[in-house]
Amino acid sequence: IKVAPENDRTNEVHGWDALGTRISEILDKQKKDTFICGPDYQMTAIIRFYTKGKPQSYCFPYLDRRHNQYDVWGGWEKLKGRDGLFVHYEVVPDYVLKPLKTAFESVKLLEEVVIYRQGYTNLPIRKVKIFYCRNLL
Repeated sequence: IKVAPENDRTNEVHGWDALGTRISEILDKQKKDTFICGPDYQMTAIIRFYTKGKPQSYCFPYLDRRHNQYDVWGGWEKLKGRDGLFVHYEVVPDYVLKPLKTAFESVKLLEEVVIYRQGYTNLPIRKVKIFYCRNLL
C-alpha cells in the first residue's frame, strides 16, 4: 500500500534533528545562561536530545498537565532572572500563553521553524514555534 507523504505516520519521528540544529543556532546568539524549555515531557525531551551539547532542558511547570520526570528532577526554581527559549508545537493555545507571559517579564515569538521530511522539500510535516522569554520572575 502506498501512502501519500503528508499522511505518512512516520513523519512523527522525522525532522527533530533539524529543529535541534536551529535551536542550537539560536542559543549560540543568546546570553550564555539562556535556558530552553517546553510545554510537556515529549517536547522537553526532544529539544534536549537534538540540541547541540544536550543542554539541560526544563518542562514549563505552570501548566495544567500531568507531572513527569522533569518535575522530579527540578531546577526551575534556580532559573529566576534568566532568559529562556520556550519551544512549542505549531498551535499555542491561550492556556499556555497566559501562564508563560505571567512567568516572564516579556515573551515574544522569535521564530516559526518549518520542518520538512527529507526528500520532500515542498511538503512541511511540522511547524514549531520558538519564543524568546526575558527574565523569569
